[in-house]
Amino acid sequence: MGIGKKVIFAFIPLLILLLLTEIGLRCVHYQIHSGNKCALKGAYARMCCMIDKIKIKKAVDEYKAERPSDPNHYAHFYNDTQYEEEREKYCAKYETVFHEFVTACKEINTLLFVLYIPSQESSRKVSRAFFERLVRKYTIPYLDVTEPLSIYEPETVYLLPEDTHLSRFSNQVLARLLKDFITPYINHRSGVQYTSRPALLGDLKPNDNSIWTIKEELPYRVITNRQGLRRKEEVSFPRSSELTRVLCIGDSVTFCPYLSNHDCYPQLLEKSIDGVEVINAGNAGYTICDEFSYLMERGKYVEPDIIILQVLDNDLYGFSPHKQKEFCRGGKFCMKKK
Repeated sequence: MGIGKKVIFAFIPLLILLLLTEIGLRCVHYQIHSGNKCALKGAYARMCCMIDKIKIKKAVDEYKAERPSDPNHYAHFYNDTQYEEEREKYCAKYETVFHEFVTACKEINTLLFVLYIPSQESSRKVSRAFFERLVRKYTIPYLDVTEPLSIYEPETVYLLPEDTHLSRFSNQVLARLLKDFITPYINHRSGVQYTSRPALLGDLKPNDNSIWTIKEELPYRVITNRQGLRRKEEVSFPRSSELTRVLCIGDSVTFCPYLSNHDCYPQLLEKSIDGVEVINAGNAGYTICDEFSYLMERGKYVEPDIIILQVLDNDLYGFSPHKQKEFCRGGKFCMKKK
């Protein structure tokens, strides 16, 4: 055997030793930085997370592919005179459903409050004036947070530049404002009790605990209870007479996309007032017709003492065929009937 071969064979064990050392050090490093005591369990959890992300991305891609085209651009709908007749029609329909919503709250002796949150400037002038007239007509307590939020930079209020939903900071501001707003009424009790109720009290997938990556740059964890509500705790029955139950109904602003459960204003509000249970029943894309059908089918069975109806500038546009086809949950006033 030549000298060269002897040298090579002499180095082979050393290379194998270095390789094994590298593998061992990597395992130790993984074990130290992993949240699991068992490395195999941690690797399995990471693999499941990757699979979930792939599934979510696939679902999002399929959703985008099937998404109907929008014939009436959002800004044009609120600003162009050619859409004035259509806007009036949607305003009339909104008020019709709102009247039913108010009536339903009175029937279950629940106090109704309306929370207005501003969004795009293009729609704010029309919709803000509409909501102000509506709550005055029905004498509904109304909290408009336009001015309190306007003192901050847009990058602080919204999740800019990635998204236009409210930031964690804005949800904290909302919770403080709502605390002052509802505190005088927290001794109210509806007194309504149901002997039976649906298994689902929310419209979300029950028992979910996963990372949502609708936008890859804004991942967030969504946790729901077995009743389909965005909260860990179950809503219990029969309920305590000493507990004030607040139900927040609204669209994605109430659901709080791109934020964890504990950063959403309903959960922050619950933490800020002793003896008050605040339930997040928000759902993306909902407008008053969806919120009414939810209230009648599931929401009222929560037995709320107070309902906070969150409204948004694009709620009127929610009656457009494009939005009804995309988001409508079905019901008495929806284009898509159940």
